[in-house]
Amino acid sequence: MKKIQFKFSIVFILLFLFGCSLNEPDKGNLPSWTIRVEVPLLETEVTLEEFLEDSLIHKIPVDENGDSIFVFEKSIDIDTVTVGDQLEIDNITESFSQSVEDVTVEDTQVEEKVGFDPVGVSPIEKVISSVVGTITLNDIDIVGTDPYTFSSIYPDLGSIPNDTTVNIPAFNLEPVANSFTFDDFTNAVFTGGTLNLTIQNNLVIPLGDTQVDLQDTDGNPISGGTASIPGPIQTGESGSGQLSLVGVTLPGDLKVQVTGNSPGQDNLTIDEDARDSSFTVLISGSDLEVESATAKLPVQTINEAGSITLSESDSNKVEEARILDGRLVIEIDNYMGISSVLNIVIPSIQTPSGYIFQTTINVDANQTGIQDVTWLTDYSLIMTLGDQSVSYQYAVNTIDTGDDLVTITSEDSIQISIGLDGGSVNNDITFSYFQGLITPQNLGFDGSISMESESDILEADLGSGQIVITVNNQVNQTVGGAPSAIITVEELLNNQDQPFEITIEQIAGEMLPETIDLSDYRIVMPLEDQNLHYTADVSTTYGEVGEYSLTDSITVEIQVAGLTFTEVRGYFTQDAIVDSSTIEMENETKVEEAVMKSGDLGLTIRNHIGIIAIADITINEFSKNGEIINIEIPINSSSTPQDTIIHLDGYVISLPIGDQTIHYTSKISIPSDSAMTLTFGDSIQVDVNIVDISFESITGIIDTVEVGIEPVEQSIDALPEEMNGINFEHVDMYLDFDTNIGIPVLLNLTITASNEAGDIEESSVTNWDITDSTHVVMPDAERLINIKPDNIIAEGQATILGEGTVATDQFIDGTFTVSAPLEFEITDSAKIELDPEKVEMEIQDELEAAVLYMDIDNQFEFGSSISVLTADFITQFDDGSADTLFTLNIEPDTVKTDSIDLNDEKLDLFRRDSLYVKSDVQLLGTQDEPSKFLSTDSLKILLYGAFQYLVDPAAQDEE
Repeated sequence: MKKIQFKFSIVFILLFLFGCSLNEPDKGNLPSWTIRVEVPLLETEVTLEEFLEDSLIHKIPVDENGDSIFVFEKSIDIDTVTVGDQLEIDNITESFSQSVEDVTVEDTQVEEKVGFDPVGVSPIEKVISSVVGTITLNDIDIVGTDPYTFSSIYPDLGSIPNDTTVNIPAFNLEPVANSFTFDDFTNAVFTGGTLNLTIQNNLVIPLGDTQVDLQDTDGNPISGGTASIPGPIQTGESGSGQLSLVGVTLPGDLKVQVTGNSPGQDNLTIDEDARDSSFTVLISGSDLEVESATAKLPVQTINEAGSITLSESDSNKVEEARILDGRLVIEIDNYMGISSVLNIVIPSIQTPSGYIFQTTINVDANQTGIQDVTWLTDYSLIMTLGDQSVSYQYAVNTIDTGDDLVTITSEDSIQISIGLDGGSVNNDITFSYFQGLITPQNLGFDGSISMESESDILEADLGSGQIVITVNNQVNQTVGGAPSAIITVEELLNNQDQPFEITIEQIAGEMLPETIDLSDYRIVMPLEDQNLHYTADVSTTYGEVGEYSLTDSITVEIQVAGLTFTEVRGYFTQDAIVDSSTIEMENETKVEEAVMKSGDLGLTIRNHIGIIAIADITINEFSKNGEIINIEIPINSSSTPQDTIIHLDGYVISLPIGDQTIHYTSKISIPSDSAMTLTFGDSIQVDVNIVDISFESITGIIDTVEVGIEPVEQSIDALPEEMNGINFEHVDMYLDFDTNIGIPVLLNLTITASNEAGDIEESSVTNWDITDSTHVVMPDAERLINIKPDNIIAEGQATILGEGTVATDQFIDGTFTVSAPLEFEITDSAKIELDPEKVEMEIQDELEAAVLYMDIDNQFEFGSSISVLTADFITQFDDGSADTLFTLNIEPDTVKTDSIDLNDEKLDLFRRDSLYVKSDVQLLGTQDEPSKFLSTDSLKILLYGAFQYLVDPAAQDEE
């Protein structure tokens, strides 16, 4: 550590101040006195300028009062670097051979789509006439006739006076008929049913066997209308009999006649009640069936079931088919005088949702010409191959007439027609999906494939090539019933001179491509028709159940590709052997325009065809004085290489930014007025070499032209060790660049600081565009300086990229500057240590007291803590065993005087044989802002002691 030497002198100034009282000169009573001696111990002044000796630290004024602040500042020049020879690209070499292989046929393909002819079945229709048949009527509720009185059946009663008791003998009933009306019909011809007849006897006498006869209103007996009721029927009781209505015709209005006998009654009192007593015939009916009637009709039901068979001439056999065009037509003629509801179910037809078809149709009485149409698109027809019929079932339910009387006969009928057609009565029902057997279909097609070539080919042996046939049958999804295809190409002949032919079996779904190698084939075409003609026979197979998506199609793609020839006979035009290709500029830099400094374009031609020709070579992107490279080179018949060189200095390369491609065209002209035969391997070979390329300048998108910045190293020796613990608050570290490069230059720079203790700190900037801002500020520079570095190294790289122009003589240079005002953050360890000094002063035993006086003048804007240490030996200051005489805190910018009385312990420190004094100054920084050192500021310390001795002559004599 560098020590700061503070020199001071100890001046003994003895000031004798006598105060005495005179006594007799008695030896035992001699006078004594006290002596006070003031001794300077330390006088020093601390300024920053005393130990900042480096020329890199200088003063700059901070205010108008003449105060200055110290600044550490150092600038380093960065050597100028230029773009130089970085504007280069690699050599470009391209070789191509123009031969019979360049007599090419473009890859070509054709696509054919075929679909099935409409698949359907013939329209069908069935007319069903349904008669009502047996008609049922509601049961007849019990209805009684008018009463049959005692007077009416026993005429002799009129001769017997009232209140007379008599014996009534047995007698035959006088025939009596009462009118009766059936409310449920006015006329009915019964085929079944029972009429129940009950006599309720309310007479005063019993009845014997009784007969009930039904008569018309004229009193004529109704055939079959007689019923017998056995007796006796006592008073208050009833007797019943039944009348079968089979074959009975009943009018609505009739007479009910009662005949029979009575056993009589003894001791019967005759009065008015007896005379008016009567019996009644109660009539009801059940299980009533009629063949005709005018009646109140309950619901009558007509049920029918059957099927409609498809035409036997239909060879399409349906298992399941989704209808494309079709309709269901139901026609109704109602020949009944009663309304009804038709409920029809056709299990052979399913809705798009998969439910069995059913519908309900309301039919008015005697209504004819009713038509109900359901369009069946996307409905399905379900059958079995063994039963090609459409099943149906329906029910006709008549409407209950309530209280209305309707005339009906069992022969009344309703006629229903059920028909299926394709939209009209003459159109077939067609399908979009079909499962079953389909009539064989011929789906053949033909066409041609153009042989696109610059030459006219008469005959050619193929060295390579292929026909790829891809079939996608979206009609057949399964192999059942799938078609097959036979494809023929007449102009392609195999080695037996047979035309090309391929058979593809069971075409279903998307088939894997069929690839046929044509290397053993040859092409034979007339001059006037440069096409390959193909035919395809695609046919279905009958007898296998298949699934067909009939709205889809079969796609057949025929591709002829990769044809090369071993030998070609034909007519070759001037450009028959031609090559037009590209050379890729495979560089990160995208050139829009570049002026070439050097380079050579070399062309080497080798003729293996053996005929005189002319090569016309053009390179569009190279120009000089506005003219592109276009050179015509005569080619002799020799196979000896012919070399041509074009010097490229001064040429300009012009390219679109998005297409860094050099295009060249080489046309080899050969005779075209007669048929020629060229054999594979006969060629004209052209080698293109572009070498030794460099540029004067490039305009475009420059990608990564790197200009290295050599490391700049600088030692730092302006920061003394006494400043340990004091950190710079603010450091400016920056680089100022100068460049005439007009496109972005991205700087990557690292500053590394290190010291002898091994501390290393770095600060970096990345991709700083110095063309946008040439003043580059390094971040966190304080970290680098506060390790008190011995060395600083700046190194990096400038990358030129972007869109613009770069020339070889463009440059980058600059200056690296470090500027740090001595404006510090004072840490807890910030301390200035002064060297110890030996105090040459003899301390007498008679020392009675001592006072230390201090005069402090602190002009710094930060405070300090001053400690004064004493020791017998200098080493005690290092090992920590020195004694602290006192410690005093000094406020910033303060003048202070103070004193300390030394106690006996402290006085002992001055009685040592040798005495060393050392002062330590602990710096106390401010909390709110960094501390500054002004050049005019100092810390002045004056330390002196006042020592008081007792002088006693008597004590001395005793010694």
